[in-house]
Amino acid sequence: MVFGPLGFPVPKTGWWSQYDPLNMKKVDKPWGWYIVLDEGPDYVIKKIHISPLERFSLQKHIHREEYWHILNGYGLINIDSKKKVVYENESFHIKKDTIHRFQSGKNGVTFIEIQRGKCDENDIIRLEDDYDRVDKSIPTGFLFPEKE
Repeated sequence: MVFGPLGFPVPKTGWWSQYDPLNMKKVDKPWGWYIVLDEGPDYVIKKIHISPLERFSLQKHIHREEYWHILNGYGLINIDSKKKVVYENESFHIKKDTIHRFQSGKNGVTFIEIQRGKCDENDIIRLEDDYDRVDKSIPTGFLFPEKE
């Protein structure tokens, strides 16, 4: 029996057969890990896990938007200045140039992220980071444009 990247059995033929879960690479990060499930010229689909009580950078993206769907666990989501505790089966849209962060609860959290636009790992502007990865060379006005 063959299992897909989300752990469900899948047929050996058909559109799913092009995805070999054994060739999918898990990318370890200081806050957890992710696996790229699929990608194309203007999209990337990832399965992301944030380890218990960890969080990723307070960040934004200039060239892409993201859609998140929580698979299991819970956490605290920060989108712009709004914070909300989120649970399994909730979904969120993070628009381009929107400041956001996700912190897991005590058991960790796993979600699907769909990126749309120019999907490049270098399109992460970190404003705060628990792992000292903030780029201090970016001018403040670039991160927080002045209101007109």
